[in-house]
Amino acid sequence: MKNGDGYVIDSYEFNISNGEFNAEGIATNDNKSIQVYIETHMPNIPMKKGEELWVKGAFFNITPYLTLNLQKRGKLLVDYLMGDIVESLSGNWSVDNNQITISTEKFNNNTYQYNLNGETLHLIKNNVLGKDVPSNISPFADKINNIKYQAKYTVY
Repeated sequence: MKNGDGYVIDSYEFNISNGEFNAEGIATNDNKSIQVYIETHMPNIPMKKGEELWVKGAFFNITPYLTLNLQKRGKLLVDYLMGDIVESLSGNWSVDNNQITISTEKFNNNTYQYNLNGETLHLIKNNVLGKDVPSNISPFADKINNIKYQAKYTVY
């Protein structure tokens, strides 16, 4: 809410498997109010068996690192994302056989495939399963045999 303007959602329903989000509430502005009803449907994309689909903008599903500062001699500084909280941490990094392992002072090691394309570092995790399947596709996990995530970082 800002300067008396805002909205209150009285109720909402988010059905991932049907791709529906419905909500209702009240929006206010300059001491005037209106009832708001929202009914949205995510597009249904037909896919063939074996087809690959990339979902962008979900880097937090593969890596908790908002920023990576890979320093000399394997030292590391990161902004570690925990939900909506960011914590600056130090740690180490190492490379072996096209894989990079990142170790921070408080959390488990993470190993990724990587490649450097121009000024972009790509971290890739393949065959994501179980608890690592994001909630937005978990209802369909039994129909998916491979999830591949890619996080992109700009090199400075």
